[in-house]
Amino acid sequence: MGARLTARIGLLGGTFDPVHNGHLAVAVHLCAELELETVRLILNAVPPHRMSPACPVEHRLAMLEIAAARDDRLVPDTRELARSGPSYSVWTLRSLRREFPDSCLCWIVGADAWLGLKSWYRWHELSSLANFIVVKRPGWDLAEARDSRFWSDAKDLSERTAGACVFLDGPLVDVSANDIRERIAAGRDVSELLPQPVWSYIRREGLYSYPQPTP
Repeated sequence: MGARLTARIGLLGGTFDPVHNGHLAVAVHLCAELELETVRLILNAVPPHRMSPACPVEHRLAMLEIAAARDDRLVPDTRELARSGPSYSVWTLRSLRREFPDSCLCWIVGADAWLGLKSWYRWHELSSLANFIVVKRPGWDLAEARDSRFWSDAKDLSERTAGACVFLDGPLVDVSANDIRERIAAGRDVSELLPQPVWSYIRREGLYSYPQPTP
């Protein structure tokens, strides 16, 4: 990659319900692939495109902080918790751009989110606030979704603080938060899908209907 002109910050939003190894694998992989200084893990308060989280926000935040403590490059970001109403990405990116006016902000989204981007609130403003890093996944065809006005190579991130769109392969970690919640409710072990301290927290707090011992 060319010489860096500005700080490079990854942005990964989600309900983190719960945060799992898939989230962390993507963040750590992109730190190395794109030379990101940090990845801010932005906790959604009221996600506008999905059902309300199963777990109260205080527990989701606690688990996120536990998981992020393992790597100094991972930074929990709670700015959406301070706003009322839906957690629209455009407001979050505006806030981040005010805080980091000269940084290269890299908004990390999965293939499913990218294909549904035009349903997002004020979606047309997003590319003026950040670059997009689209993480490709098996089974998703993104060829027709590449907008030639924005598609770029990763090297362009050295020169642009916003407006680029880079498609990258992500780590193949077959895990979803919904599957994890269902397994926990069924009393199954999910220790291989979560950071061990997060799994310990879930059991201790009895989250996701984790079976509690009979007195």
